[in-house]
Amino acid sequence: MKPQSRTPFDQTAIGSLSLENRFFRSACGDSHGVNGHISKEDVVLYERLADGGAGAIITGYTYIGDYGMS
Repeated sequence: MKPQSRTPFDQTAIGSLSLENRFFRSACGDSHGVNGHISKEDVVLYERLADGGAGAIITGYTYIGDYGMS
């Protein structure tokens, strides 16, 4: 049996997470955040990445809470 050819455009899954394609935006330091918090520029960036069809977007330099800053 010949293995099925896959492309970056194929749907995939990571555990129970289904992704529309195999395009990932890795966590990058984009210098938009202020003291580790998301900025308006970040929101615009992530919206554009999502609208462009990225299968997964891993955020960069942000904190979950203020305690992460120490």
